[in-house]
Amino acid sequence: MINDDREARRYEIGYLLVPIIAAEVVAQTVETLIREAITVAGGQIIGGEEPKLIPLMYPIRKTIDNKNLRFKEAYFASLRFAIAPEKIIEL
Repeated sequence: MINDDREARRYEIGYLLVPIIAAEVVAQTVETLIREAITVAGGQIIGGEEPKLIPLMYPIRKTIDNKNLRFKEAYFASLRFAIAPEKIIEL
């Protein structure tokens, strides 16, 4: 929790998750990798959008297990949070 609201700033991030993540574990993945990192760093989650599988305007390439994979869709979401500016580097 943030102790001094004057020091906290609001931020918003948008992110893509590769579609090889099973639909039933996407929410847990976001909780573990993103939301938890913010709260551990002292931030407070304000709101956001849940991940939705969307078509991409152009394919993206990601190397996973030494294989170059191309994706035409991904889970997209956004998250708004408040945190002290010096903690952003930690994230």
